[in-house]
Amino acid sequence: MKQALDSRTYTVKDVASLIRQPYETDVERLIRQVRHWTTCDLLTTIGAKKPGTGRSRLYDAHQVRKAAVLAELAQYTIDVGKLETFGEWADMLPQHNGWKAAVEGKRDAYLQMAFNADGSHSWSINVGQPNLFDLKTHNPPRRGTVQRLDGTTFDMPRPDFSTAVVLNITKIFRRVRV
Repeated sequence: MKQALDSRTYTVKDVASLIRQPYETDVERLIRQVRHWTTCDLLTTIGAKKPGTGRSRLYDAHQVRKAAVLAELAQYTIDVGKLETFGEWADMLPQHNGWKAAVEGKRDAYLQMAFNADGSHSWSINVGQPNLFDLKTHNPPRRGTVQRLDGTTFDMPRPDFSTAVVLNITKIFRRVRV
């Protein structure tokens, strides 16, 4: 599947131990959760997704960070169906300045998931402070220019988001320490 950029790899048990909150005692539950996220393609393994009996699934540091974000979102009972776009989107993030800032731990970076009344949602990362503009009710723009992770832009109607979940991923990554 995917090759690690560095030589360090992590087993399912390692990932569960790293993303565990200090107050959590049930590491087995987290192991099951990491396996479930892998089955749902929210996490990508190095090598085979199902390596066979007696062989461990292996993950790189980026996947551990993704698992930490998923664990944080799971605390707020966000359904896996809503997270299905996160796995693929987050795989493009190692080159994103906001993600890099969070990994380096030098500036606060915020991951935001905003929900629209029609069930759609969007992901964004902002450095310094979260972007809550989409939640404002007074004169929201009807159209907006959106920048893709590859730097290209396109024009699209602005959704009318009413709810957002904002995570300080710098703090999450600092706790995980990979």
